[in-house]
Amino acid sequence: MMDVGLGAPDYRLAVCIANRPPVMPFAAVTEVRPLGRGDIDGIVMQAGNHWRKIFSLYAKLGFALHDQGLACWQDYRDDFLLSAQSQQALLFSPPRPAAPGVKIVSGKTYAEDLGVLPPQACLRDGFFVSPEARLIVAPYFDYRQLSNARLAILVELVRDCGA
Repeated sequence: MMDVGLGAPDYRLAVCIANRPPVMPFAAVTEVRPLGRGDIDGIVMQAGNHWRKIFSLYAKLGFALHDQGLACWQDYRDDFLLSAQSQQALLFSPPRPAAPGVKIVSGKTYAEDLGVLPPQACLRDGFFVSPEARLIVAPYFDYRQLSNARLAILVELVRDCGA
């Protein structure tokens, strides 16, 4: 199985999501493709607010983990998120257990559909974790489900998994 998505092919942190932006050429990627400056804005302009929320929450997560010397998460989103240097990916393919780094599945329903929901009970506040697989199932990347308080928990969980 090959990874498909946006970001750095050598990622160390991946968010796996059930859908992909309905914007060419991103809707048709067949590998992990880095984004360039302006690509996120272009996707949001064409695909809408839903994608702005996903990218913004991913940027807040990445900025909290490693701010890269940038002033704010918005700069992180615009200048670094999912670039070739970011070591991050937004995957449209299922998480590969043997892949390096931490994998986050966005949404319990998607994790159930993939058959990767860890068998343990809910860890806390909607998160499920498989430390041996370095897999976290998180609430969907939307402000209503992944609030700032839950995002802080996710940052802790990612750090605990070694990212």
